[in-house]
Amino acid sequence: MGDAQATRIGSSPPLTIELVPSTSWRDNLRSRLSNAAWKQLRHQQYQRAQDRCEICGGQGKQQGYRWDLECHEIWAYDEAHHIQKLLGLVALCPDCHKVKHFGRTSTEGEREALRALLHLMRVNHWTRPVAESYIHRAFQQWGARSQHTWVLDLSWLETA
Repeated sequence: MGDAQATRIGSSPPLTIELVPSTSWRDNLRSRLSNAAWKQLRHQQYQRAQDRCEICGGQGKQQGYRWDLECHEIWAYDEAHHIQKLLGLVALCPDCHKVKHFGRTSTEGEREALRALLHLMRVNHWTRPVAESYIHRAFQQWGARSQHTWVLDLSWLETA
C-alpha cells in the first residue's frame, strides 16, 4: 500500500502532528505542576525510554542539539464534550518534538519548518506531497478544535 493510500484510510503513521487547540495554549500538565514535579515525571519517562526517542530512536545531541530528549504530553480529544484528556507522556528527540508542535515550529522560521517537514517525511517514509497534505489536514483539525474551550482531564496523574 502506498503512503498516500495508507494516510487516506486512516492508518496512524509513526510520527504524527499534534496541534494543541489555541484555546488550550499554556494550560497543560507542565504549567500545572511545580518545576520539581515536572522534572521528576519527565526524567522517569526518559528512563523508561532508555534515553532514546520513542518514535525514531534518535537523540538530540546527534541531531545537533545540546540535549537528547524532550517530554511530550499525549492528549485525547473528546470532540462531543470538549474534554482534552491526558493519556501519558512520551520521550522525544527535539526533531520529533518539533514535528508534534509543527504550528509552533513554523513560527520559528522557514529553516525550522523545513527541518521538521523533512524529519516527518523521513520517519514516516512519505513523499513531500503526502507530508504536505497531512500537515494541511492537521491544521484543519486544529482550526476546528480551536473554536472551543477545552476542559483538561489530568486524571492520568493519579496513576503516574
